[in-house]
Amino acid sequence: MYQIFDILVDCYLPLFELPKIKQGSVSLKINLSPNAQYKFADLVWQNHWYSEEKQIAISSTRKGDGSYLIRYVNLADFHVSAALDSIVVHPAAGTNQETIRHLLLDQLIPRILGQRGKLILHASAVTFQNDSSIAFLGSSGWGKSTIASSFAQHGFDLISDDCLQLDTINEKIIGIPAYTGTRLFPDSIEALYPQPPDFSPVCHYSEKKRLHTPPYSHCSQRAITAIFLLNDPADQNHSTVITIEPVKGAASLMTLIKRCFLLDMKDIKIAAKLFKKAAQAQANGLDIYSLSYPRDYDKLADLRTEILSTINQQKQIGVTPFAGSTST
Repeated sequence: MYQIFDILVDCYLPLFELPKIKQGSVSLKINLSPNAQYKFADLVWQNHWYSEEKQIAISSTRKGDGSYLIRYVNLADFHVSAALDSIVVHPAAGTNQETIRHLLLDQLIPRILGQRGKLILHASAVTFQNDSSIAFLGSSGWGKSTIASSFAQHGFDLISDDCLQLDTINEKIIGIPAYTGTRLFPDSIEALYPQPPDFSPVCHYSEKKRLHTPPYSHCSQRAITAIFLLNDPADQNHSTVITIEPVKGAASLMTLIKRCFLLDMKDIKIAAKLFKKAAQAQANGLDIYSLSYPRDYDKLADLRTEILSTINQQKQIGVTPFAGSTST
């Protein structure tokens, strides 16, 4: 058994990124298809997610019995039970265990939990010495991991790479990461790590590398102070200006919902539940900002300064790095 977010999973293959748990109630079981075939029969897919090249990367549909079929094109098919408590894996030829692990940890399990009604965001997050945390929200390739890793290299605690569960407990906004670690492209590794630590491939179809960090042995809940909504780099027009602006009202909440993990984007009941959770977080003091910044590694120091200045002015919490943490 392994822990991801605040649940336990029982999986047929080793999940090295997650802490092992000796006892507890399993929330999700993952098994390999007996005949391990790829490709379900011809289907009418109800939902599609697209790659940066505008090609269909993920498709999903719901069967008459309430179960879900999810296809990661040319990689694997997954059959998820109607109760959202089991996964059967159908890998494509040439898809190795490393890639299946990535699809499960960084894609499918967050989507299943989102379909259960948990607010799981495409967000990286870092924590300060006073245990206040901030998150960076955006699509793949927009710079979430690079910004968070930059903070981590300067004395802050990296708690999430791309999957962050947001919840409100006793009027306190809590972030729960999927697991520790980060995934970066080679150019970011070169810019951020003069002496690269232990990186390994994320999957066979991407150049991204995974930084290994010791897995937490417990659910690491952190108080979230603010979320920064990253703007699409394509809209930057090579700007050299860092712009941080507060975002209020329903527009900010809809942005959160658009950047959350779901199996069925057309499930109105689940969308309404997630919107309510996002509104509750905002009502309890979660600050949301839009962030535009130049995609220039030499500007990361300025970016960190602007972000810290913003949250210090708003919250007056005097955030500082962890004493004794490694920095470059």
